[in-house]
Amino acid sequence: NILLSYVEINYESHLNFLRSIYPAPITVILNLNARTKKIVGFDSAAFRVPDNPFCNKLLAEIGSPLISTSVNRSGKSALNDYLEIEQEFSNYIDALFYSKTKNIPLASTIIDLKNRKPVLIREGAIKFVDLLNKFN
Repeated sequence: NILLSYVEINYESHLNFLRSIYPAPITVILNLNARTKKIVGFDSAAFRVPDNPFCNKLLAEIGSPLISTSVNRSGKSALNDYLEIEQEFSNYIDALFYSKTKNIPLASTIIDLKNRKPVLIREGAIKFVDLLNKFN
């Protein structure tokens, strides 16, 4: 898994957990390894492994993680319509990939795994209690 090239996994239970949940709408905050910390200048980052054919093909082609933010201005709701995204951000982006297929906009569940015990940051599409059942 390419993710393991960038992070420091200190607990086998974390590794087993990550293997059991991905790909899914789950974002996990992990400690970065020394090499990655030096490159990006911070100690941890949030990661998500998508279950989307286009995203997976793009990631395979570029051979590295894709760094992104949510599609919203700070303090504003996330944008899900590509026309609204284009209108709001066209002056700031080089490309916009979209599908005209309507998706139900469900936020990802965010879990902090920087320490031994998983901590819920935001409950989203997948319930935290269901994820804890996969944590051994």
